Amino acid sequence: MRRFTAVLLIYAALLLSVRAEMSQAAYLWQRAWTPAVSTAVAEQTTQLDGLTVLCAEIKLSDSAQPTRVEILPDWARLQARGLPITLAIRAAVYSGSFQQDQAMTRCLLDTVAASLGRARAAGIEPAAVEIDFDCATRQLEGYAHWLHLIRAQLDGPELSITTLPTWMERSAAFAQLLVPVDHFVLQVHSVQRADRIDLDASLCDPQLAVVG
Repeated sequence: MRRFTAVLLIYAALLLSVRAEMSQAAYLWQRAWTPAVSTAVAEQTTQLDGLTVLCAEIKLSDSAQPTRVEILPDWARLQARGLPITLAIRAAVYSGSFQQDQAMTRCLLDTVAASLGRARAAGIEPAAVEIDFDCATRQLEGYAHWLHLIRAQLDGPELSITTLPTWMERSAAFAQLLVPVDHFVLQVHSVQRADRIDLDASLCDPQLAVVG
């Protein structure tokens, strides 16, 4: 009984240690900031250590010309809340060239700079910039070029990206993609519950997360 109690105490201590080290952040993927959203930022984020806020989207027209759509967060409420803020930029699915002279590349770099400028003008120094781009797995090398360009123009904030499970199938390209990145968020599109307790649960189905 003593041995069992000792094991439980050790397990509890380890569990508390892990929980103490884990941070909790949330996404505010909100395109229209209503009064209810602003109120939620003030009242429902007391247990959080940070917020990732959608601040811009890049869309492609029928002629494949990129257009920046700026989101208008309640910067004053975010600034008053005082949490570390990550600026999220969503880029449309794109299959063209990733070279620096391309319109999509220029639009992305301009959007990063404009988003940082708007946040700083509101008194917020962003903790990070996160790029949400569902790159085709075959184009990871091109995306890595984008990320190096973005990294070069960041003067303080960290760089984060969202990633897809299928990218890991190209392990060498995925490793190179992460070179200019401080951290990444793995997007899991499908969580399946096992039918029986003796079966392993599947965290995600790679076939449901295939892009390009």
